[in-house]
Amino acid sequence: MLVDVISFFFALIALQKFADLAVDNISRLASLTGFVKFGVAMLFISTATSLPELSVALTASVLGYSSIASGTLI
Repeated sequence: MLVDVISFFFALIALQKFADLAVDNISRLASLTGFVKFGVAMLFISTATSLPELSVALTASVLGYSSIASGTLI
């Protein structure tokens, strides 16, 4: 139980640190490219949320489960 609580708080701290790092890097990328920060952030979020679905579809396709691969695309 104690290990779970400590792990949970460690994960929260790590999440906060990595979120700050991501925001800083996205802001820097937007400044370097001249794009609007909102546009770069939306591109990053859309890519990050689509990657798990893409990996499931590719894995299912390679393993021969075409119904799962096509279901994730729909």
